[in-house]
Amino acid sequence: LLLQLNEIPVEKLDDFLRAALVDKHELGSSDDITPFSKHVGRSTDEKEASAAYEIGINAIKHGEVAALVLAGGQGTRLGFPGPKGMYDIGLPSGRTLFQLVGERILKLRQLASGTDGEL
Repeated sequence: LLLQLNEIPVEKLDDFLRAALVDKHELGSSDDITPFSKHVGRSTDEKEASAAYEIGINAIKHGEVAALVLAGGQGTRLGFPGPKGMYDIGLPSGRTLFQLVGERILKLRQLASGTDGEL
C-alpha cells in the first residue's frame, strides 16, 4: 500500500481536480482527465446497484481497495484533548466515530471473503 501511495503524483492533484471540474472543451487537447459521463451516486436501478455492489465486493476481495480516514484537526473547540473522531458523541454503545468506521471496514472485508468471523 505504501508503494502505491508513493506512486501518486501529489504535485499534480490540484491539476487533476481542476481538470475534472471544467468542461472537456476547456481542457484543450489533453485527454488524460475527463469528467464523469453520468451522475455519480447511488443508483435507484436495482440491477445496476447490484452489479456495482458485486464489482465493489470483488475489488475488496482481491485487495484492490484501500480506506483512508482523514481526520483534520484536534477537538480543541469541543474541549476535547484528542482527535475529533475519538470524541464521545453520546452513543449508547460508547463507540467513537473512528471505531464505527473501522467496524464497517471490517464488515466489508468479511462480506468480501464470505466469512462471518474474523479474518
